[in-house]
Amino acid sequence: MQFLYPGFLWALGVLAIPIIIHLFHFRRFKTVYFSNVSFLREVKEESATRSRLRHWLVLLSRLLFLTFLVLAFAQPFIPQTDDTQATGQRTVSLYIDNSFSMDAIGDEVALLTRAKEQAMAVVNGYGEGDRFQLLTNDFEGRHQQLLDREQFITYLNEVEISPARKTLEQAEERMEQATAGMSNPDFYYISDFQVNVVEMEPDTGHSNYFLPIQAVAQRNVSLDSVWLAAPVQVLNESALLYVKVTNHGEEPVEDAGITLTLNGERKAIGDVDVEANSYVVDTLSFTVTQEGWNAGEVSLTDYPITFDDTYFFTFFTPRAIDVLVINEEGFSPFFTGLSGQSFLNIVNERKTQLNYATLDAYRLIVLNQLTDIPSGLRNELERFISEGGNVFVYPNRELSQSDYNALLQPIAGATYGNWREVEQSLQNINVEQGLFEGVFDELPDNLMLPTVYGYFPIERSTRSSLESIIRLESGQLFLGGVAYGAGRLYMAATPLDLSYTDLPKHSLFVVTTVQVALSGTSDFALAYTIGDAGSITLSGQAEQDQPYQIRGRGDRASVDFIPPQQPLGKSTVIRLSSSGDAIGPHMQAGIYELYHPSEGAALRLLAFNYDRAESEMAQLDDEALAEAFPDANIRLLESDGSSLSSVVGDLSRGVSLWKLCLILALLFLGIEVLLLRLLPDR
Repeated sequence: MQFLYPGFLWALGVLAIPIIIHLFHFRRFKTVYFSNVSFLREVKEESATRSRLRHWLVLLSRLLFLTFLVLAFAQPFIPQTDDTQATGQRTVSLYIDNSFSMDAIGDEVALLTRAKEQAMAVVNGYGEGDRFQLLTNDFEGRHQQLLDREQFITYLNEVEISPARKTLEQAEERMEQATAGMSNPDFYYISDFQVNVVEMEPDTGHSNYFLPIQAVAQRNVSLDSVWLAAPVQVLNESALLYVKVTNHGEEPVEDAGITLTLNGERKAIGDVDVEANSYVVDTLSFTVTQEGWNAGEVSLTDYPITFDDTYFFTFFTPRAIDVLVINEEGFSPFFTGLSGQSFLNIVNERKTQLNYATLDAYRLIVLNQLTDIPSGLRNELERFISEGGNVFVYPNRELSQSDYNALLQPIAGATYGNWREVEQSLQNINVEQGLFEGVFDELPDNLMLPTVYGYFPIERSTRSSLESIIRLESGQLFLGGVAYGAGRLYMAATPLDLSYTDLPKHSLFVVTTVQVALSGTSDFALAYTIGDAGSITLSGQAEQDQPYQIRGRGDRASVDFIPPQQPLGKSTVIRLSSSGDAIGPHMQAGIYELYHPSEGAALRLLAFNYDRAESEMAQLDDEALAEAFPDANIRLLESDGSSLSSVVGDLSRGVSLWKLCLILALLFLGIEVLLLRLLPDR
């Protein structure tokens, strides 16, 4: 047995007071005169024996009363283990999972409400002088300090559902920072313990207690992601949006309604059936009618988990796709004729008059029969492709193989061989994947394809990832494409000249050029995830006193903040990650604008969505948690209401005996009263 406050044991010295009183039995005697006292001798002896017994019993009762009263103040306890338990002020850290999954229902109340009740019960199991840390997924600075009981209760009442998500390992590290230097602190984790957050290697320097809070069995259907079929959307043309819907429940879902809203107008509706624990990808068709930035929102109806039922996205629709054709000397009439396409803006430039600084303004650059490729142009083209641009190479009959191959080998792992003077037709067009995927419903068997009268064999290395798009009847590659960084490179085997091919007079030339211009990836992200958003690079540098800012739209209009940003060469990098606390854990999903104070209009629209990791409702029960940490110093606690405080008290101090001591003190006080009344002094 040990004592929480052993200093009170000095009060046992007061036991000497009743002993002294009873030993000396101070009292005044009154003289009574009798004529004959011989007959009182027997009565006197009997009364003295009874009085002596009464005094000893009263003394014993008083001593026991005072002893147990002092022990009650010293708070004795029996340790649960053989190890010496900490005495004096204790340090307690409580982590409350306030992620979206804690908004589910358990025992007729939200899991977060239940978690706050359990946190209060834990605190009540400790002493008034103990210190507490409250930690949530928000990782706020104020949650890194130790609080007294009243401060803890104030902070606890302010805890709300948050989009932030942390693993147990991250929570433990944060708790260790707040309790550094403390002797054997107690760590409590109150969570639904979803499978995707139980990552932890417990430290032996503290005691870990898990309080699982389970939700009732329920379904959750999440709208996980959306993506557009084409990287560039053409104004007044039909577009296709893919939507991924996942059913995380154990029952199939039928006729889940999906709605597409674009720029505030409803564009498409649909419904999907999703089997249990599976997903489907549905498509929504719509027409783009607005030039510039478009704000989209896809939503479905589901309850009670609703944070993952809406997905925001943005995309940019240019008035026309800018294509730069770099020519050796004169301008190509074939590309000039493509200007009749309303969504293609063809710009012809001579190689000798090219301004490298303007290359980033184009989506597609065509090298049209250049005899050589200067090293400066090669470097700019490689950078242009890696950052999301597309390059189409048509060789010159009198090309410099060393210049061409210096560009093609690092990017495509392919080179041009020696010229072959042979006539043959194009024969094999890959319509199943890549450039022409979805362009042709079906190629007719009698389709007349262009003819070539000579070509450069495209020779691929063993490590080349160049894809076959069109082949000659001999099996040789006529057109190939390869992804490089965020962009793509395409290379043809024949010069774009009627002396070597009739491709420029064929409709396949128009289709190929348009598809190459539309291929690759968009310059802008469709959406960002709150907490893991990445960055945006803008051309030009903002002044230090006027940085770029982000503001909300619609019901998010009150949000306006300055994200972390830094100059990088002639550009500015905007950090969208929450690591800098600029985009904090309380940011809500929606559409936002990136703007500069010196300009009125938004530079671009940004869509932010919540992390879908919380959509998976799978939780670890007590048995699974025990199996996940078989050798760790972790103990599972039953969260069964008010008894939790007693359990926590016993765990933190051992078996507490102060209540028993107080009861015994009152018992012996009552015995003393009874002795004084039932055995009067005679």
